[in-house]
Amino acid sequence: MNIITIIGRPVDAPQLDTTTSGTVRAKFRMADTVYSFKAKKRVTQFVNVVAYGKKATLIADTFKKGSKIAVSGTLELVSYQKDGEQRIWPQLNMEKFEYCSLPAGTDTDTETEV
Repeated sequence: MNIITIIGRPVDAPQLDTTTSGTVRAKFRMADTVYSFKAKKRVTQFVNVVAYGKKATLIADTFKKGSKIAVSGTLELVSYQKDGEQRIWPQLNMEKFEYCSLPAGTDTDTETEV
């Protein structure tokens, strides 16, 4: 199993919903910057993140657009069909997270494992 850790900022507020089995789920995108050797400069990349259960509820209540966070979890490659083509949607299934900079007015521990 591979564990991936990304430090970045949510680009929008997390979307909270419920799976068909009744599990609470939060989905959001994160932006981070990496050095591109091809472009010879830092470029922004976007990562789709999904959390389930208590973590999902906590994230929906506390993550704000632009707050710096670190998320760790496993990478899942979700395949789907679009216009007759097989496509892949990479997403990080979050296992734990840490606030790197707290949103104003938030009183939360800096490391969270739910």
